[in-house]
Amino acid sequence: MASKRPYKPTGVFVVDMVTKCINHYENTFRPVERIVLHPIRYQEFCDFVRKTDPEYVIGDRIDFDDVTIEKGSSFMNESMYFYNRPVLTQA
Repeated sequence: MASKRPYKPTGVFVVDMVTKCINHYENTFRPVERIVLHPIRYQEFCDFVRKTDPEYVIGDRIDFDDVTIEKGSSFMNESMYFYNRPVLTQA
């Protein structure tokens, strides 16, 4: 199945991890609604956003290609949690 949103690798681990997650679930018809990143990973993601778009205002969430990227808790056990959109059925 062809990718709907072809992302190129950036060399930044967290950015590549987020884009691969979005691509994977977009291609399986279960698009991602939001991604929660560990605060350290969120900071790395924000650094990349600042480098690519210095005028973007960053808060506790970033809108990235119809997916909300949020800053999680420092108590998170994983680097990233993702939540899918509700499944749309065809009628």
